[in-house]
Amino acid sequence: MRVGLDQYSLYHIPSLKGIQVLELVQSLGMEGVQFVDIRELSPKMDKGQLREVQAHAKQRGLYSEVGVSCINPHNAHKNLIKDGDGDLIQGLRRHLEMIADVSLGSRTVRFFIGGPGDRLRGGVPWRQRIEDSIAVAKSVVPVLRDLNLKLAFENHADVSTHEAIEIVSKIGADVAGICFDTGNTMITIEEPLAAAKRAAPFVVATHLKDGILVFGDEGLVVSPRPVGQGLLPVAEILQVLYGANPNIALSIEDYVMLLPVQIFNSEYVSSFAEASTVELAQLVRLAWACEQSMSEGVLASPAAVERVPWSVRAMQRLEESARFVNTVVDQLNFRS
Repeated sequence: MRVGLDQYSLYHIPSLKGIQVLELVQSLGMEGVQFVDIRELSPKMDKGQLREVQAHAKQRGLYSEVGVSCINPHNAHKNLIKDGDGDLIQGLRRHLEMIADVSLGSRTVRFFIGGPGDRLRGGVPWRQRIEDSIAVAKSVVPVLRDLNLKLAFENHADVSTHEAIEIVSKIGADVAGICFDTGNTMITIEEPLAAAKRAAPFVVATHLKDGILVFGDEGLVVSPRPVGQGLLPVAEILQVLYGANPNIALSIEDYVMLLPVQIFNSEYVSSFAEASTVELAQLVRLAWACEQSMSEGVLASPAAVERVPWSVRAMQRLEESARFVNTVVDQLNFRS
């Protein structure tokens, strides 16, 4: 296992690209980066610049995964549309070909199909969004096989691990896997360790994210915290992931955002056909424990944490996460 960073954690520094990101990540004690997409390595998709990034990463022994962002045709990422001259699938093919051509040290390509709130958003039904996104992915399966790439589908925001597994099975496990986000599991009414055990056989990339749960108007609220300072059973989850894929990269993710877990909304809860009452009860118990810790002054409240701008606290939080995860990986003797 190698410990790195999901580039999204640096969203407060949008000018940081390519080699600059790699240098910053290494200064934080990390071993690689999962980039949002190819334009984060080279804004103009210049092959010469991309190969410079590749050479820099290789020389320093850093991993570099690259994504293609959202492939949902109802909400596709603007770069895919732009680079396909208005055609999503053409843009997706172009990005995949460029990722493979510059050989950035990883064959996994992270993508997702929705964001927070999309599940109950009006317009195209959620189930249709999933099926249409699967169709887009299937259209590039021959390209993936030719290029020896594998799509890493993230359980992003409103997508459960149950749905992620279904999506991978429909695309084909030889060309698709899961980018497992440990923190997003709580949003989809899943206990993190149970979700890790479900997803592990399919996990090819990660977002290692921690947080606490508190009670809110819609049910529960996830408040992100540095890894090791939330409720995530980190060592147990890493043991599960290592058992399935010892060479998995652990890309730490952190950001400013309070995310609701709408357990008071019957429509939201019932939309997860495979949701477990046991796991829901476990989340409520965890929230109760977090509330107790806040009342005792052990945990800072979400309001207190969020008062400090992300740009002020980001680097310290990322350093703390890296230090903690590196320690756990070394203690478990899981270092690649």
